[in-house]
Amino acid sequence: MARVKRRKDIIRDPEEIVSISSKLIDYARENLERLKLIGIIALILLVGIGGVVLYLRYENRKGLELYNKGYVRFSKFIRSGDEKELSKSEKILERVMDKYSHSKATLPATCQLAYIKFREKRWDEAIGLYRRFLENIGNDSPYTPFARLCISACYEQKGEYLKAEEILKDLKGSTTGYLKQQVMLSLARIYRLTGRPKESREISQEFVRLFPDSPFLYIAKEYLRS
Repeated sequence: MARVKRRKDIIRDPEEIVSISSKLIDYARENLERLKLIGIIALILLVGIGGVVLYLRYENRKGLELYNKGYVRFSKFIRSGDEKELSKSEKILERVMDKYSHSKATLPATCQLAYIKFREKRWDEAIGLYRRFLENIGNDSPYTPFARLCISACYEQKGEYLKAEEILKDLKGSTTGYLKQQVMLSLARIYRLTGRPKESREISQEFVRLFPDSPFLYIAKEYLRS
């Protein structure tokens, strides 16, 4: 039976999850003004149009103000790598989620918090937050596959390789370009981690054939050599 490789033996691009999460965060921030509040119609019917609208405007404004403070801290961490800034950002974003749950700011806050939980190796919390993000953006968003890829990465880190593989196989047939490259390399890595070198070589060969100019080509070639 093929030997299962240790995680440290598997090449992994350390920027992968950062890049993917950044795309999701940017999407959420760019679409703040166009996002609809979940459950707003039900609230209006229950409480009354006037009071609810005024309250939601207030909550939305306060939520956005608080979120922006958290994003500033997060940006400082991205630039400097200072973990204290990341911790401060996490606390602020959690306040946004808890205190201003109906604010439009909860969408980007959800995505940023998921990334932070991933870094902290709190996989289940990260998965829950990414799933919440998915529920809010719907199945037709171009960012849905990015969020699903992040979920598969969480499962991989947890050692639940079959769950990660299931997501990746589904994404392989429905993605293109950069995202497809990440999906294929992730699958190759999963196959190696689970002692299936033949399948890893096959998908690595496919990667080399499809993406000869990819900046990640060296990873696929390393999989083929080892």
